[in-house]
Amino acid sequence: TLRYHAPAVYDDLLDVDTRIKELSSVSIVFETAIKNDKGPLLVAGEVRVACVNKEGKLRRIPREVLDCLEKP
Repeated sequence: TLRYHAPAVYDDLLDVDTRIKELSSVSIVFETAIKNDKGPLLVAGEVRVACVNKEGKLRRIPREVLDCLEKP
């Protein structure tokens, strides 16, 4: 899901901030905010990424990946 608030223009310096909003054993929700160098929010959104097997069925995210993502 994306929400557009304002446009960026050529030569704008953009700041992209992404954080983990939710973390479960099978999926991760990333929340992203994009601002320009003048400060206003341009775009906000989130995406859910799920771990699946070759058949497209949900599977657990490997423990070593979760361990890396859970570190501050």
